[in-house]
Amino acid sequence: MSADALYRQVQADRLQRYEDAITTGVYRPYIWPWDTLPALWLFLGLLILPRLPGKTARIVRIPLLALIFGQGAWTCMRARSIQMAGGYGIGLTDDWGFIMTAALLCFSDLKQDFQRLEARPIGGSAPVEDHTGSAQSTATEANGSLTERTDSRMEQKPSSTLGQVDESRAHPYTVDWQSYPSDIKHCVLWITDLLISFRGVNWNYRLVNFHPFHSAPQNPFEAERPDHKSRTAEKTAPPSINDIQRKARRSAILLYLGLDLAKTLVIHDPYYFGLAPIDSPHPLWLLQSHPFLTRLCRLLLSLYSIIVALSCIFNLSPLLFPLLPDFSTQTGHPISHPSMYPPLWSPTPITDLLRGGLPAFWGKIWHQMFRFGISQPSAYLIRRYHLNPRSQSGRALQLLIAFGLTASIHAMAAATSFPPNPLNPPRPITGSGLFFVLQALGMLAQTAFAEAVGSKKRWPVGARKAGNAAFVVVWLWYTGPILSDDFARTGVWMFEPLPISLFRGLAGEGWWCWGGRWAGLVWDGPWYRRGIALY
Repeated sequence: MSADALYRQVQADRLQRYEDAITTGVYRPYIWPWDTLPALWLFLGLLILPRLPGKTARIVRIPLLALIFGQGAWTCMRARSIQMAGGYGIGLTDDWGFIMTAALLCFSDLKQDFQRLEARPIGGSAPVEDHTGSAQSTATEANGSLTERTDSRMEQKPSSTLGQVDESRAHPYTVDWQSYPSDIKHCVLWITDLLISFRGVNWNYRLVNFHPFHSAPQNPFEAERPDHKSRTAEKTAPPSINDIQRKARRSAILLYLGLDLAKTLVIHDPYYFGLAPIDSPHPLWLLQSHPFLTRLCRLLLSLYSIIVALSCIFNLSPLLFPLLPDFSTQTGHPISHPSMYPPLWSPTPITDLLRGGLPAFWGKIWHQMFRFGISQPSAYLIRRYHLNPRSQSGRALQLLIAFGLTASIHAMAAATSFPPNPLNPPRPITGSGLFFVLQALGMLAQTAFAEAVGSKKRWPVGARKAGNAAFVVVWLWYTGPILSDDFARTGVWMFEPLPISLFRGLAGEGWWCWGGRWAGLVWDGPWYRRGIALY
């Protein structure tokens, strides 16, 4: 049987097992809106709790947390969906919801800790509220906040400050830092942005790796404030929104082809269906007698597939959002501002890797989508107990909590997946979970070793860089298969991200890739289980 035929057979068998599980009631499909209600409960909590007296808010928070965690856990136990990346997306989104719930309701003060960068109409009547939530008149200069002009009628010039000009918009606006608003309508928009902003690009907890905002307020969650600016931010100015859009258009084509290539390569290797171990003979005859190269190619393809898939998703933001009607002054979101679209990956990965080793790989080079949520518990503990974040115990606390939570995200995602091979199911704890815990231990080990060796002898720069690179390569070589194997067991690689495949079409395997049922209305059962099912 050819590799493509095997892929289609595994796909068909998996779909049949899924339909049987739904029919017999072992699982049910993911149903909108009911399975997304924990996000609504969190939203209402953020809208209401800060307005209640302190004691009342603490009492109400307990059943609210129980409701969010209870319903989310029940969804993870009962719901499965082939179309949500093989079910991987169910556990990932629910566990991330748990983490953000704890971060926002338990480990931070919504009124004191958060400030959002908002667009204001120049000369308009929209109120600007100060950090206490009281309304002030709109102004182009505000005490203690950043207010800079963005005017489409002015010539656009790159600048390292926030007030770049957007020549693609008809309405000029200013930008201000806004804390928790007192106005309900304003607060709804403010909270919505807080919940959907993965990397906080227009919030005061924005990563220091990004181009800095001029006059940005202090990040209250930074346990360790850098003593210097980002080297990238020092040497280059942020591009204009038109430059970002042009790059996004070019990248869209390349990323589409790159993702198509990754998917084409994946479906021709049974390893990615969970049918074979990573060291099993490769389908490509050139690699069949080379276990080392087989392992290397499979690890690199897994890494490449993750990078290109995430890049495709995040490339849509600068590609599509600036094309939408300009509601910036109505929503408060400066959607056309170039600072809203920082790169997903480090622009200098090799330099960062050589200088920082494994900590730089995970802290600078890799995407930082989950950084805010996973760092909140340790930041809270450091503030509460006056710990030194630079001490060995402080570093260990931050790393173990952050990567422990990252482990929980991927472990829950693995647990809710519907595997292609029922005889080789995913291993949430000893697979995905273990991998991320090992990364924290690896960073602690490298840091401790570097400090111990460096205290006795001053090593040349070249030797230190070589040591950093060698440690990363060796560590990921031995720990990488733990995650790669579990990804294969979950069936995440069997998800069809693209409707049309150029490479499979040219190979005679068919141009059209999508099929089966994606969604449908569910009307049987109790009213609270009726909605749109994602199969």
